Amino acid sequence: MVKGDITREEATESLADLLTLNVPLVPATSLIQSALSLALQHQRTVYDALYLALAQEQNCSLITADERFFNALSPQFPHLQLLRNWQPPESE
Repeated sequence: MVKGDITREEATESLADLLTLNVPLVPATSLIQSALSLALQHQRTVYDALYLALAQEQNCSLITADERFFNALSPQFPHLQLLRNWQPPESE
């Protein structure tokens, strides 16, 4: 790894663990137009805007640990939540 934060083995194991979760994947190509529009409008990276575009398309919350992203966009996007303030839904 370039930064040396984790070993190659840890990265491989983490990816294997992630893949077992069967998280639905959405191709970026289906979001790129709206993501680019959001990125240009709000002066964000397309990478960050892809998550915002997906949340809008899915009509769901976007939870982020990026406080600068949250502070800049939460006034326009009420579905944006800061991770440290997030509470899991209560089960019935």
